Amino acid sequence: IFDFTTYANVSQDLLKRWVYPVVPDNLPSGYEKIYRYVMQRHGLYKECKVGGSKIGRSSVVKGPGMVGSCCFIGEGCRIESTIIGNNVNISNTVTITNSHIWENVTIAENTTIHSSILCQNVTIKKGATIGKGCIIGKGCIIGEGVVVPDFTRLTLCKDIKDDEFGSDDEGFGSFDDSSSSSSSSSDDGSSSSGASDSSDDEDESDDANHNQNKAAAATTNTTDIDTDYHVVGKDGLGRVWIPRVDSEDDYDDDDSDYDDDEDAKEKALAAVIETMKSQSIGYDATDMYAERMKIQEEDDDLFSEDEKEDDDEFNNGAVDHDDAGALSFGEGGVISGGGEHIHHSSNFDEDGMLVIGRQKNVNVVQDLKALCLEHETTSPIENLAIEINSYKFSQNASYSDCSMATMLAVLEKLDIKEGMAATKLVSLLKGELQHWKPLFNKICRGLDEEKCVILAVERLACGGGVIGDVLSKAPSFRFVLQTLHDEEVLNEDAILSWAADRRGGSNGGGGGGGSEDEDDEEGGDVVDLDTPQGKLFMQKPTQDFLEWLQEESESESGSDDDDDSGSDEDSE
Repeated sequence: IFDFTTYANVSQDLLKRWVYPVVPDNLPSGYEKIYRYVMQRHGLYKECKVGGSKIGRSSVVKGPGMVGSCCFIGEGCRIESTIIGNNVNISNTVTITNSHIWENVTIAENTTIHSSILCQNVTIKKGATIGKGCIIGKGCIIGEGVVVPDFTRLTLCKDIKDDEFGSDDEGFGSFDDSSSSSSSSSDDGSSSSGASDSSDDEDESDDANHNQNKAAAATTNTTDIDTDYHVVGKDGLGRVWIPRVDSEDDYDDDDSDYDDDEDAKEKALAAVIETMKSQSIGYDATDMYAERMKIQEEDDDLFSEDEKEDDDEFNNGAVDHDDAGALSFGEGGVISGGGEHIHHSSNFDEDGMLVIGRQKNVNVVQDLKALCLEHETTSPIENLAIEINSYKFSQNASYSDCSMATMLAVLEKLDIKEGMAATKLVSLLKGELQHWKPLFNKICRGLDEEKCVILAVERLACGGGVIGDVLSKAPSFRFVLQTLHDEEVLNEDAILSWAADRRGGSNGGGGGGGSEDEDDEEGGDVVDLDTPQGKLFMQKPTQDFLEWLQEESESESGSDDDDDSGSDEDSE
């Protein structure tokens, strides 16, 4: 744990039991003599050994979260994903989300707290609002009706010079004499337990600076505190902590350089403040990551132009981009007329938007297909689902990527031989789907994912080779579509929507006839009938199947309308 963001994330991981057996209801030896936590409904841990906590019947407290001992939560409160320490008093109609409330905190009625940390002995008065990313230091008071801006840090400590007590971070950390205990308590999943006091005492005995800060804070008179009343209110207490950039001695006061120094100081301070925000709970790092990726793209000089061209040819299978009649299949790339997967840039999706969190030059579909090809049917399909899900999150891939890669792998696993009959192909596919169908059901969340399954079949059929020759020979493509439909991997809406795309939106698909089909038609890719995709689509068996599917869809829609009208007449 090195900042408040990781402090919150580790705490949530512990509460979600990701690090079992290190969980709140299984504390390390010795802690159970003082506290004991039991998980109740909604993933909420409640201290039961000391007990004494009361929650209003009309209040909703949801986990992952924790409530310490001797706490009181009034009526009409809504608390979610929050850790509450011991001896906390929360009045009526209070809203708290994704926050950490330490010990002996008092929160008055009608207050709102989002993604913040309230340290020991903090008081929040009636009607106050604490913005996201705020840290309210020990003993601070937020006045009545005050709105504390996002990412504000308040403390009662005096402004300590670096040369007296170390770095700025240490000076800020000293605003709360248990800053070290917050980390240790989060490690055992019980930041609110207070059971880390004994370990904190040992740390304090070994840390002279910490002892000095604690003694100074204990003897500080509230009248000596420079309170920022415009932030905490007239009845509040505490000053705003701002990170220090450099001491004034480091700047030359020469008149000619004064303006430049001031500009440099302002820019440096802005950068430090932004870094401080990025280390706070609730910070959205999307823009920061996008900027970093932009800088990395601009400054990337690891390869010469020739090396980049060679690398692109290797990754893309030496495909001629100019002749590649591209067909969209989802985030991260397109399908070429030759059946190859082309990534103009693996860090950008088909709309040119930056894909945050993806490594450069990573072909997610190829990697996911490799995972599927390595999978043995003797192993549970759930194991592969876990691997695919992990890779999906690590590279910020889409479910469309997953569905396409899975279908490509399934077809390659069929061991298709040259000249294989369509009936033999269907028999092999049905047998393989007995194992793979549960995975398709997990990753096909809607029309887009199911259409990518069709695009995967289309890709291989137009890609040449033995597999392409077999799939492109009528009626193999139609039989594959029909088998996927019969086995409930694809529904008729996805197939008809794909067909509408191929016709350029000339014929709507799907029984619903709603806005989804209209959107698909507007965004459909018109395929030239002289291309391999067009010829495959216009095969008579395929068109016969699509016509039959359209009629079935319309008849079902008509029968549903008749049922609805009949029920209306009965009700009349």
